Amino acid sequence: GRIGAFCMGIGMTCLLKSLGQLQLHAGIASCEGKTVMLIGASGAGKSSTLAAMQAEGWMVHAEDLAAIRIEQETVTFKPGYNRIRLWLHVVDELRVNGSTAEIAPNGEKVYLPSTRCDSIEGSISHVLLIGDRHQEAVSVCRVSRVKPDAACVAELYANTMTPYLNTREEATQILRECSELTKRLPVMRLTLPDGLRKLRPAVSSLTGVLGMSRSR
Repeated sequence: GRIGAFCMGIGMTCLLKSLGQLQLHAGIASCEGKTVMLIGASGAGKSSTLAAMQAEGWMVHAEDLAAIRIEQETVTFKPGYNRIRLWLHVVDELRVNGSTAEIAPNGEKVYLPSTRCDSIEGSISHVLLIGDRHQEAVSVCRVSRVKPDAACVAELYANTMTPYLNTREEATQILRECSELTKRLPVMRLTLPDGLRKLRPAVSSLTGVLGMSRSR
């Protein structure tokens, strides 16, 4: 149940922390050799966006927990769980292909298998922070550069796993790592369209904005 999932999440966070990896509430997806890390709080739209990206030819390597390591010149990742958690209505509205599995009997969420390759480990090219939705009726994603200042670092820290469990020393270290992340990679604000049916066409525009081409 929820308590078991929470305890497993805490245990995984502690394990990854002991291995020197920074964990964020984020998804990781790649297309044509470029890899983005999609960051946002619960309910921001990470999972639905990742499902739309997968439907449009992206490979999804992680959905809710991204474990990364900040190297001297790159930011590397390892694949996470090979599934995307989605509300049932999201699966229907996005019209995604693939069989789903129930998370719990008669539950409202299901698992959609992700297409990532277990052997793929790589480096991240962009950090995308999910922002507010478009107010106007458009079917595109908009991306704007985020200044790598203290506010950006604080937003990244707020999206790390269990920040409320950190000691003062741990918080200082993680803030330092978040600051280093802004120096290694371009951080962008991603504005999504308002409405799930516009999400797949919007993802098509995202590949162009970031200089990527889709592979099907």
